[in-house]
Amino acid sequence: MDKELINDLEEIGEPLKEYLQLQLEMEKLSLLEKLSRFGAYLFKILIVVYLSILIVGFLLGALAVWYGKTFDNYFIGVLIAGAGLLIVTILLIVLRKKIAVNSALANLSEILMNDEEK
Repeated sequence: MDKELINDLEEIGEPLKEYLQLQLEMEKLSLLEKLSRFGAYLFKILIVVYLSILIVGFLLGALAVWYGKTFDNYFIGVLIAGAGLLIVTILLIVLRKKIAVNSALANLSEILMNDEEK
């Protein structure tokens, strides 16, 4: 009986080993997919932030030039634009957790939990 049990375990061992290796490969591919989706999300966010910074910069520059031409005082126009940039920066620092961290965590949790629901 012991030899039969040993033979049965040897027969089960090889398919079990193959199954476990396939499961490991599947988990690796799943992790790679999730990381690539999250990386694409981060890249998209970086592009949006970069373009937003450019837009704000050009708008503040246009404000400085407009104020300088209208009131014939470019120095005050640049100071107003700088104050606007300072206000935007302070708002971003104060709201950074609500804007960046919560958004990234929500997206990451959606990516990680989405496949498990399927």
